[in-house]
Amino acid sequence: MSDPDARVGPWSTRYTLEADPASCSPGGGAVQTRGGGELRQYEVMLILPAEADESVIGQAVERITKVVTERGGAVGDIDRWGRRRLAFEIAKQNEGYYAVVDFTAEPEAITELERTLHLADEVLRFKVVVKAAA
Repeated sequence: MSDPDARVGPWSTRYTLEADPASCSPGGGAVQTRGGGELRQYEVMLILPAEADESVIGQAVERITKVVTERGGAVGDIDRWGRRRLAFEIAKQNEGYYAVVDFTAEPEAITELERTLHLADEVLRFKVVVKAAA
């Protein structure tokens, strides 16, 4: 049991918090996740209509390239998987043309890229993921 006379008042400085400026810096503490200006590796998978020809695929890739390069990034490999059967129907279609684009960009560029791909009529679905560090 605790002694009722051993209470600590609100004015007491029983616990003190001291901040060491060196421990608050990004290099010594938590990892900075936003606004660091650091390029990251991303991958976007696109599902286009199955009847998409080279011009439609080129348009989608050009949209990605434009958004990424305007924000200081660079597009890497473009992997065209071709026509594949969809797991479920999307926009009354059972097949789609898959393409995967690797690129580097700042995290802020992803918001604009997603907005652009949502507005693109030729894109049925897409998914942007951060690639794991090797």
